[in-house]
Amino acid sequence: MCQGILQFKQRSNESSEYTIIGADRNPILVTDWTTNIDIMIDGLSRLAFAPSKSRTGIYDACQFALEKLTYRKNFKSAVLLITDGQDGVSNINSYELSDLSNRSNGLIYVVFPLISRKLGGTREQQILARLALDSGASAFFHHLSR
Repeated sequence: MCQGILQFKQRSNESSEYTIIGADRNPILVTDWTTNIDIMIDGLSRLAFAPSKSRTGIYDACQFALEKLTYRKNFKSAVLLITDGQDGVSNINSYELSDLSNRSNGLIYVVFPLISRKLGGTREQQILARLALDSGASAFFHHLSR
């Protein structure tokens, strides 16, 4: 995950404003809108070392992230979603999430570990990667060391 944090820092734009949301049983607001890269890196680091203790509602977290875009102060803004890509408790499905994303004009970055050996991740990870790409952002996959 640290490699993903470094890659994100290298690709981020200094003038962009970001909010960081984690996916757990309920969405977790890690940082509110900020342009401070150090605050973002701190939030990402805390998330990297705090694995979920329950089934995650990843689509609900994405929905929450998209709603956060309506409150942004800066036109150039993005949502960075940290998740394992395993949805287990969401109230919306991937089709509803895709529709919501299409109505949004923000960037959605997704960072998650690639646990399976399958290049490109699980089906749910592929859905999230497509969501990120469709928004104009990126998805970051990282193999975990064993």
